[in-house]
Amino acid sequence: MIMCRVAVIVTGLGAGGAEHMLYKLVEASRHSTIKIMVVSLLDDGMFGERIRAAGADVVSCHLNRPSGFFHLLWAIAALRVFRPTVIQGWMYHGSFLASLLHWLMPGRPRLFWSFRQTLYSIDTEPTRLRVVLRLLAAMSARVCAVIYNSSLSVHHHQAIGIRPKADLIIPNGFDLARYRSDIRRRETMRARLGIIDEPLVGLVARVHPMKDHATFAAAAALIAKAFPRARFVLAGEDTDTLKIQTLLKAQGIFTKTTCLGRVDHTEGLYPALDLFVLSSAWGEGWPNVVGEAMACGVVAVGTDVGETRNVIGDTGFVVAPSNPDALANACISLLEMPAEERRVLGVKAHERIMSHFDINAVFKQYAQIWDDSLRAENRV
Repeated sequence: MIMCRVAVIVTGLGAGGAEHMLYKLVEASRHSTIKIMVVSLLDDGMFGERIRAAGADVVSCHLNRPSGFFHLLWAIAALRVFRPTVIQGWMYHGSFLASLLHWLMPGRPRLFWSFRQTLYSIDTEPTRLRVVLRLLAAMSARVCAVIYNSSLSVHHHQAIGIRPKADLIIPNGFDLARYRSDIRRRETMRARLGIIDEPLVGLVARVHPMKDHATFAAAAALIAKAFPRARFVLAGEDTDTLKIQTLLKAQGIFTKTTCLGRVDHTEGLYPALDLFVLSSAWGEGWPNVVGEAMACGVVAVGTDVGETRNVIGDTGFVVAPSNPDALANACISLLEMPAEERRVLGVKAHERIMSHFDINAVFKQYAQIWDDSLRAENRV
């Protein structure tokens, strides 16, 4: 019997939701018969060492450096020694390189792509990315399947001509041993933030126009008017920069907001929150941060982008994007609830993640696809 060996070619391993999901899949593969190797087009980023610690080989190509060509040659040599039976592209640039590397591998590995975001308009994307997307569309017919994490993402990518042999949808998954309600974590983080019993509303997102921190800040100002004791926390890449501080000052909530910057272990932050907010204006596929917060028993309010509505279900509220009034009103409604009612909603949120989005069940879906493709190849 041939062991399934999966080479994942990923754009990078920085602090993003797509990269985090890849790390969780590698962790979940520990006790399986599937062997994974990860090739990053850039550097090790935030998750390279974690992925190695989870048992997968990691090779970084550093294509953003002058020496990148030589690192790429080393990656190709390492892949040929690994002899993948499956090549899995991860995100756009990773999928593009996966398609090129596919031709250089012995044994005809099966080729898959995975896209982790929605694509509301290709015209708004940077020029280089538009070129990559057009090339992917031209190459897509020979791909066994594209694995998406949202049905909306399927429609968006079909609209630009990406038509593989199959379109598959697998949601993101969560390690429920890591993300859980925890009173000690709650007390520890609230003590660190200098909060005793004040309502705490949080957003975890890197600073990027699609994350729409401006809408969050405007909504937070309205929440603060209704609940003067309310406090806010921002976590994510660049949330501790002058740009964000200026935005908060303009809304009059700078002194009410703690800006943590990048937080590597968010499982320690979520339990401290009374509400979690996702304010994204576009671009989300399957928002990891919403599922993580819900897994920790925190009620979520999100904007209607990507799969947010499907993730939250009836455990919180979903509002139109770029609408501070709607976002604030949803948060105010939840904060006006008796604490016990909000706690019950939080339990319901945790149960929803446990029932539908456990990482072990999600990994089994990937494993089934990879294993089935290997068996199909052996029958040819």
